[in-house]
Amino acid sequence: MKIMSEFGKNAPNKVFISLMLGVSAGILYVGLIPLVLSSLDELPGIMYTDSAPAELFGYQISNLPIAFAFFSLCLLILIFRTVSQIMLTAVSLNLTMKVRENLYQRVSSSPIDVLEKIGSPRIINTMTMDVRRIVDGASMAPPMLVSLATVAGMMFYIWIENSKVFYFVCSALLVGVISYQIPIFIGRKYMLRARELMDELQEGFRGVILGAKELKLNRKKKDNFIKDELLAVESKIESTNIRAETVLTSAMNYGDMIGFFAIGLLAFVYVNYEQVSNSELIAIIMILLYISSPVGAILSAIPVFISANVSYKRMEEIYAEMVDEDSFDEELELPCWQQIQLKNVTYTYNDEHAFKAGPVDLTIKKGQITFIVGGNGSGKSTISKVITQHYYPTTGHVCFDDVQINRSNINSYRQTICSIYSDYYLFKTLHGIDLQCPKVNAKIHQLIKDLALDGKIKFENGRFSTTKLSDGQRRRLALLVAVMEDKDLYVFDEWAADQDAVFRKVFYEQILPELKQKGKAVVAISHDDRYFHLADQIIKFESGLRV
Repeated sequence: MKIMSEFGKNAPNKVFISLMLGVSAGILYVGLIPLVLSSLDELPGIMYTDSAPAELFGYQISNLPIAFAFFSLCLLILIFRTVSQIMLTAVSLNLTMKVRENLYQRVSSSPIDVLEKIGSPRIINTMTMDVRRIVDGASMAPPMLVSLATVAGMMFYIWIENSKVFYFVCSALLVGVISYQIPIFIGRKYMLRARELMDELQEGFRGVILGAKELKLNRKKKDNFIKDELLAVESKIESTNIRAETVLTSAMNYGDMIGFFAIGLLAFVYVNYEQVSNSELIAIIMILLYISSPVGAILSAIPVFISANVSYKRMEEIYAEMVDEDSFDEELELPCWQQIQLKNVTYTYNDEHAFKAGPVDLTIKKGQITFIVGGNGSGKSTISKVITQHYYPTTGHVCFDDVQINRSNINSYRQTICSIYSDYYLFKTLHGIDLQCPKVNAKIHQLIKDLALDGKIKFENGRFSTTKLSDGQRRRLALLVAVMEDKDLYVFDEWAADQDAVFRKVFYEQILPELKQKGKAVVAISHDDRYFHLADQIIKFESGLRV
């Protein structure tokens, strides 16, 4: 299974040692039964001692050498299994972190349009549920190998006792294991369906949380949403999981009894056709009783492996969709640029709508304010994401002065850009800013006052005391962060849309002119025509085209 290769690659030495200790414990288990059997008389059930009991620590002990060997094996098994499991736990926890780290890197290196297409519910489900199931499945392998080693050793002992009985028991166990796979296959189908439904439910979670205000104002919408998009999916998940658990639980209980079925067939059927001595029968039945638990453990691990395999496939599907940008990650030393040019640029969404923006030609210069205007769906936000290098143009070129953007320099030029889109995320910590400089801290506190955030938040030790603010306050705090990042290009997507008149005035008449005065290139997507006179150029879009 592929998940085991991930487990082995993460810490091969520790996994190898853990497996060896576990297998050694399984082999040592094999020695316990012969030692116990060696203390039985030829008459079944009668204990005997071949000499007077020895005395140790005031207790009488029969067959002291055998007893010593027995308890020594028990102690070694305890030590080997404990050390094996502790090492495996450490590897499992580290693997969890490594798998998530890999997923973080995949997400951060994927194009924005790809992430938008995949959707956050699927990615979050993979980060939480799937990663846990994958690690749980991988961590089941070493204990299962211990059980396999135990079963193999015991079966070898049966073969030594009576080869005919060995073949009979193997046949009985094989039939049991094969028949066990039928409900497992059915249960796997149900688990796959339940996993798909969880992605749907995740989207419903977002709706009930992020759309709480809208649902409060429309009872029918709320009732229908909860009924059709939450409870209906919950009901499907419940029924699917019940079916899966019913089938898998039945299978696991059946797996626990396979060993006993073999004992019953041997004790009540096989002895009528083949000659088996009492001593052999007792020894073999004891061994079968002993391996019933390992066999059950092996079969019980199969559903965990199946669940892990389902989650692994889901993660691989997301990885397959997360096409790497194939961009050069190391930051290059860039020449100082004065303008950005879009030359015959188009961008086409690769979805069922296939909306196309462009072809567009435009120039944005430093020390100028550019307003982009247009109706909803006109393409202004799409083109702005091409400007900020979030979208790579389908055709055409973006140039910073005479330098054309390509995969080798796009990440470096991104570092000169700051944007606030409608779906911005507000980080609580100010990253990438020199907070040791007194002027920087003074500027932050001044902006907090200018944006009327004093009394709402505090800035201490590089962190804001809270980001749980109103929409307008959050947007003003995002503006503060953007100003402090001190980039060369600023793009604001309808920043003032939910601000009152006072803060619109601050934004248009104070913040934007200050950025312009500092020689920044400023692009504002806006409908505020009363401030259009502040723009050095106004670019209008309609149906994806500049007009």
